[in-house]
Amino acid sequence: MQSLIVIIEEAALGRINQIAEDLRATGLRISRVLPRAGIVGGQADPALIPALRAVAGVVSVELEASARLSDECRRQSLLLRDDPSESETQERLDEGVADTEGWV
Repeated sequence: MQSLIVIIEEAALGRINQIAEDLRATGLRISRVLPRAGIVGGQADPALIPALRAVAGVVSVELEASARLSDECRRQSLLLRDDPSESETQERLDEGVADTEGWV
C-alpha cells in the first residue's frame, strides 16, 4: 500500500463525495477528502493507479511525498523557537534531553 493524492477536476468539485466513493470502490482506502481543494487522499496498491486515474472527474493520481528533517535541522529549529527560550533549548541540547520530535 502506498499513500496517494488524487486531484479532482474543478468542474467536478460538486460531486467530490461521489467521486470519493467511486475511488473507494476502485480500491482506494480513503483517509481524507478536501472538497475546497479538490483533493482526495488515501492508500492503495500502486498497481491500481491506472484504474483510479480512469474514474470520472479525476485529473491525476500521484504518490504522496513525505519529507523528514535531519537531526541537525531539528536542532537548529529548536534554537529558532520562541518557546522554550534559546538558553533553555541550548541547555537541553547540551544535556542531550531535548525532545525534537514535534517541535518542527
